[in-house]
Amino acid sequence: SGTHKIGVGIDVGLVTNGVTSLSGLFSIASYADRDAGDPTLFSRDGVVFTLTARHVQYLPGRRHYVWAGYQMDVTAADGRNFDAVSHAGSAGFSASLPWQLSLEGSATIGNVRYVNYLPIPRRRSFLQVYAIQLKRQVTKNISIAVGYTHAFDKSNRALLKSRQNIVTLSTTIEF
Repeated sequence: SGTHKIGVGIDVGLVTNGVTSLSGLFSIASYADRDAGDPTLFSRDGVVFTLTARHVQYLPGRRHYVWAGYQMDVTAADGRNFDAVSHAGSAGFSASLPWQLSLEGSATIGNVRYVNYLPIPRRRSFLQVYAIQLKRQVTKNISIAVGYTHAFDKSNRALLKSRQNIVTLSTTIEF
């Protein structure tokens, strides 16, 4: 397996206390799994073009912020069933709380349309991800966080529908 990516991005300050990021990414992917069936249908090898825009707006005092973003992916795979176009919008916030705590939340809603999927009707997915995280700074370089994520995919293919509830506990060490 191997993936190679080339990206370019720019951050600009279009408004006071705000940062807007625009980026593009070109990826080439090659997977080692060749046992998935007919490669003209099921190969995930190929290229992905990604365009992303995100704006972060800091609130007065710069302790809290809100953000919104948009991402579009175009996948051109060797296998027809993985050629896809996806669009996703997201928004979130971060709030500083007393006792060196911060609360972060986000929501992402998107859709994926598999443009050459066989058999007909073509596969579609409607994705939703909601996340919340409470983080505490323990020392200058160490933080601990607990989070909850609810994600689901409302695919038009019954076998591909999914619903996940994920609880995480993580530690970050910065140096």
